Amino acid sequence: MTETSILTNSLPALDRAHLTPLVRELSGSNSLEILDWQINPIKFTIVNPITAGLFRISGTAQENTTISQWSMVLKILHPSAELPEKFWGSVNSAVYLKRELLVYRSELKASLPAGLEMPRLLGVLELPDNTEWLWIEDIIDCYPSGWPLERYGLAGRHLGLFNGRYLTGLPLPDYAWLTRQFLRGWVGFFTDAPRMQRVRDPATWDKLLVRAAFPTPIGERFLNLVAKSDLLIDMVERLPQVFCHMDANCGNLLARRDAEGHDQTVLIDWALTGLNGVGCELGQLIWGAIPNRVLNRDAGQLESLAFENYMAGLHEAGWSGDATIVRFGYLAYLFCVLGILRMGRCLDLAFDEAQHAILEEKQHRPITGILADEGETVCSLVVRGEEAFRLLDTVSAML
Repeated sequence: MTETSILTNSLPALDRAHLTPLVRELSGSNSLEILDWQINPIKFTIVNPITAGLFRISGTAQENTTISQWSMVLKILHPSAELPEKFWGSVNSAVYLKRELLVYRSELKASLPAGLEMPRLLGVLELPDNTEWLWIEDIIDCYPSGWPLERYGLAGRHLGLFNGRYLTGLPLPDYAWLTRQFLRGWVGFFTDAPRMQRVRDPATWDKLLVRAAFPTPIGERFLNLVAKSDLLIDMVERLPQVFCHMDANCGNLLARRDAEGHDQTVLIDWALTGLNGVGCELGQLIWGAIPNRVLNRDAGQLESLAFENYMAGLHEAGWSGDATIVRFGYLAYLFCVLGILRMGRCLDLAFDEAQHAILEEKQHRPITGILADEGETVCSLVVRGEEAFRLLDTVSAML
């Protein structure tokens, strides 16, 4: 639940000589001159510890007598002190530091279907200590107040088209640095984390604020799913495999329109991208928005809308497989990634009293209400994990 804008010691030092080629690349002009600029930190929720800071750099520039506005995003990546090098330095790790830069430098953008885009990489600075500065096109979402549910549906269709191309003849990319067996690594990492000891401790469920989140204790059901999660992961690895963004949550999705007015979904933050089972892409799209952007009471409507559109995208790409296989991939990913992550976060919030006043002021409601919403979301993820287990035999017979 912790939000930050920067993990580095200070704002990056920039000068005109550094910025000018980047702004010229952005504008397509070799004679444009920068007049001024400003640096503004962008707040983000810490999930991947290799992200050290996000900034929007904006200003004005002049070419002949024309003055124009410009902006770009600077993303700073560095080895995290929280992680040994075997994580951030290994191509097999989900948090491999160089993966996002390698995505931008690869030919993967050319494989995206119409309607799905990634921003342009404008420049990069690679430092001797393995820190990387990625200068990225700034995409302004055309829904500044938040997406309507129908827009999530369109994003679902775009993702279905994207994944479906790899089920109908387009070869899977074989770059060594793409994530593989993502769920196995994720579950292994997070279930060994200290926060899971809270779930296992019976005293946790007697804490007043934990009861606010979970009026009916859910720890035993949750741990039962975690203990059997290898069964879900084994089956996901047997599903038809597709190339996935792997983190298509609302914070990494931006809506814009092209010059002809066609809707586009722009995916940012390609740090986790790799190969996974069909349907897995949906988990973040739907539940990454709940409960902060889409209320729990609207979760079922969003889920139906996004799933139907994702299936439509798969069919439009030419795939005619069974929706049960897709739903299983979605449900298994959902519990193994978001179920485990969100349970830990919810309990962290209940115990982290320093965050309570901050969140109460930000959301204009008591911490008990915030925890109740978070707990309801976690319960929904556990229910869907249980549904995934019920589908195991059915899906196995289909493969």
